[in-house]
Amino acid sequence: GEDEEGEEEDDEEEPATSAAAARSSQPAPKKVLPGMHVEYASPLEGARGSYYSGVAMHVDGKVASFRHDELRAEDGAQAQAAVQLKHLRPLPPPPPEGFLSSVKRGARLELRYLDGWWDVVLRKRLGGGKLRVEAVGYGAVHDVEPAQLRPAWKWTKGTWRW
Repeated sequence: GEDEEGEEEDDEEEPATSAAAARSSQPAPKKVLPGMHVEYASPLEGARGSYYSGVAMHVDGKVASFRHDELRAEDGAQAQAAVQLKHLRPLPPPPPEGFLSSVKRGARLELRYLDGWWDVVLRKRLGGGKLRVEAVGYGAVHDVEPAQLRPAWKWTKGTWRW
């Protein structure tokens, strides 16, 4: 119905990856509004599981005009696209301080990669503070710095959780 617009669909169960994950939530906007800084969840093959920041310019029913922060059109202007509202979410909050100290192997995270945030799973803690993560749907493994990771935030009306 009307009250479900802009809510991210969550059709898979998430495992409890740690006690901290189960209790970590923050207030969030209840829906995407015009002028709001948002992230676009790409439904395209080869980009599923990635989020790109931008602004919801206009909202009309179940469609929004989205202006990318980083992607550019051929003329150099910020790229814009009409997207389904269900693929937008408000910009997530910054990671809680020290959040990586509480995550365990198998925890879902997001990796800053190719101008977006990609769903990954923590595979291993490496020497020198680096972490090994895997983009499971793609079989891609990356050894990364902690600053490249954030919680895999899930948005439901009024709440961010991870």
